[in-house]
Amino acid sequence: MAAATTTTTAAPADLSPFQAQLAAAGVPDALVRDQAVASAADLAALVKSHVNAQALIGRKGVTVPAKSPAEDPTAWGTVWKELGRPDQADGYALEASGAERPEAVSADSETWFRSAVHSAGVTPWQAAVLWKEFTGRITAAESALSEAATAEAAASEAALKAEHGLAYDTWRKDISLLLDSVVGADLRAKLDAGGMLGNADVLRALGTIANRMKEDTLLGDTQIERVLAPANAQTQIDELRKSSDFRNGFNDPKHPRHGEYRDRFAKLNRWAGGNAVKQDGVAVTVDI
Repeated sequence: MAAATTTTTAAPADLSPFQAQLAAAGVPDALVRDQAVASAADLAALVKSHVNAQALIGRKGVTVPAKSPAEDPTAWGTVWKELGRPDQADGYALEASGAERPEAVSADSETWFRSAVHSAGVTPWQAAVLWKEFTGRITAAESALSEAATAEAAASEAALKAEHGLAYDTWRKDISLLLDSVVGADLRAKLDAGGMLGNADVLRALGTIANRMKEDTLLGDTQIERVLAPANAQTQIDELRKSSDFRNGFNDPKHPRHGEYRDRFAKLNRWAGGNAVKQDGVAVTVDI
């Protein structure tokens, strides 16, 4: 009598060892190939997965779309709504917004921010944190720019005063006349708001234009006394000292132009940074 033989069917090569065990135990192929079984390493892992799945029954879950927000905005809109995103961009409750918005932050900036975070699916809590950081940085930057502009204006004024000496006030009046008569109030206000009228180079350029226009009688104010900058005043003093007629007239009280020469030298000396020459018998402070 021939001995009985047992035929063993080999498991398909695409099955994991655990799936092969289940197949050998007679588990239907559809279940063996189920994703939950395929991802389990052994029976314990499969049971744990089953327990976790049972715990989720009755709870509301959120399925992450397979496509990107750009490819499937509707599906992502559903996800973001479940996570708490408001229906509209103005639905975010942002601290210090609207009428209470920081001065450095414009209404357009707030509108842009709300639109940006809404389109990115940002939650209300995240939006509040980002808004606080956003407004804080803008305010700090605006403050730093303001302080820098103030410092630059002060430094420019000090440098220009040193350059022009006693002529500074008249020089600035000439610039003011130029701005009022040529530039106009509106543009002047814009230049001032932009810090341009606190820039030394801009003021020098305006001063040059004002002087040339004054020389051409296009700009002038008879109530403004013409004052020379120290360097220019000193140049004229040096030229007068070379004139024998001026020296004689300055030192001789009987000279017909004695008073005129003393007045002229007194002004030049004062503008150059020296002491004013006095008259009426008081000794002069400069040697002609």
